[in-house]
Amino acid sequence: FHLIVVVFYVTRLLFLPRVVFSVIFETFLIAADRPDFNQWTEYWHVYIIHWVVFIILLSVLIVLHSFWFHLIVRMAHREVTNPGSTSKEGDIRSDSEDDSDDD
Repeated sequence: FHLIVVVFYVTRLLFLPRVVFSVIFETFLIAADRPDFNQWTEYWHVYIIHWVVFIILLSVLIVLHSFWFHLIVRMAHREVTNPGSTSKEGDIRSDSEDDSDDD
């Protein structure tokens, strides 16, 4: 479990924001340094819309990863402070649905 938490933190909360930073800022640096490298500059108005949507979706993904990591840390903290409490409670999700089939 500890390895999963560390890998989740490193890949989702350290590496992914670096990728988003690169997509946001280094895209324009590459375009400014080597204009002959980019053949799409005549269609920039189309690509800028895709780029903005991509940045927004990546940002939402980072927020979701932060929320999930918060839940993981909260569960781990609960298990460390009160050992066995998580497994004694069992599945805490709602069990109010009827399990019978309607065939």
